[in-house]
Amino acid sequence: MAEAPAMQKRDAAYWRKLKEEMKEAAMSLGIDKIGVASADPFAELKERLREHRELGYESGFEEPDLDKRTNPALLFDEPRSIIAIAVAYPSKLKNPPVSEPGKRRGILSRSAWGEDYHRVLNSRLERLTAWLAERVPDARGLSMVDTGALSDRAVAERAGLGWSGKNSLMITPELGSWVYLGEMITNLPLPPDQPVEDGCGECTRCLDACPTGALVGPGQLNAQKCVSFLTQTKGTLEEWQMEKIGNRLYGCDTCQIVCPVNRGIDIRRHEELEPDPEIVKPLLRPLLTMGNREFKEKFGAGGSRFSATR
Repeated sequence: MAEAPAMQKRDAAYWRKLKEEMKEAAMSLGIDKIGVASADPFAELKERLREHRELGYESGFEEPDLDKRTNPALLFDEPRSIIAIAVAYPSKLKNPPVSEPGKRRGILSRSAWGEDYHRVLNSRLERLTAWLAERVPDARGLSMVDTGALSDRAVAERAGLGWSGKNSLMITPELGSWVYLGEMITNLPLPPDQPVEDGCGECTRCLDACPTGALVGPGQLNAQKCVSFLTQTKGTLEEWQMEKIGNRLYGCDTCQIVCPVNRGIDIRRHEELEPDPEIVKPLLRPLLTMGNREFKEKFGAGGSRFSATR
């Protein structure tokens, strides 16, 4: 697709200023951080993904085509840049209910608190799309959140949102790893941001604390052993796996809770992501006799990922 004449008339200074204005507008768009990455292929990532697959570490939820996962040009015609966004979510419960004798409670991972983050981030990307269209009518974009072909973490890392931690999560200097990620491949020649220096240093707390030893090395996760994966699988679990899961109903936050960067961070800027304590830390016994309809009415109202994976 040939570039529109209006696009060709704009110089590098225009695109640099547009990027600066976009970042300044982030908070008004409901976005906590924005970065820009080049749309070049992720060649090094492709090799790591191939090795990851050969070792049997994939979860099975990933896009199977490694070329699509690492080459934006296979997903979007003539990509010029990728805009990466981060939206922070809460890490603490206000007045959390506690377990009592005979009234034990389970817990949902923080990533499943509030509304379904796919919907929340897609709405933010729609706002960003509209903001760009007002300034560049011939702008084109393809947005993705989690279920897209590209690696959200690889894009965010290249865009300078943060670094890829030893817990295999994106860690931002300001928001820690308590963030949802999304991106938009565009035809806009926005200048790329610089990657952030790795901040993990010699720390190995996440590797040491992983309940099942799923973090087999710095930044290397065997998804098949991860508690988050185990709470989503429909297969039969072994006794040792159930013991490691404990009262976790969905997901696992251990590698984030022990991370020093996350200490004291609890961002509460987005009403849709605020948790209902009785939903995210429910009584366990009633779940055993709860029918599908009642379950969806109670846990599906907020659109959490828990309701979508039962």
